[in-house]
Amino acid sequence: MSKNAAEPEPAPDSEPSRADRLARQLEQQARRHQRNNRGRAPSLWQQVARVGTLGWMIVLPIVAGALVGHLLDLRFDSGVRWALALMFLGLITGGYALYRAMQEGMASRGER
Repeated sequence: MSKNAAEPEPAPDSEPSRADRLARQLEQQARRHQRNNRGRAPSLWQQVARVGTLGWMIVLPIVAGALVGHLLDLRFDSGVRWALALMFLGLITGGYALYRAMQEGMASRGER
């Protein structure tokens, strides 16, 4: 059987797909970002924001645990038992959140 001349032959992939172009643009942007930030220490305000964020990550679970525990203690007339237990749970939760944030920060800087 002979090929019909009216059937178009598949065009070679001379033009990259949209996904390939997007991937290439993202890689170029990431390289530019790394090149621009290489060796540059974070500004004072960036450091203040980071410390503030880490502080809130620890304080909020502790205070929330103490508040909920206090409300439970009032409801069940149990002294400070619930407040201390939930405050300790908040301390553990805040410590874990701090640990995770520090690990992610170190991984993003390539310090693992």
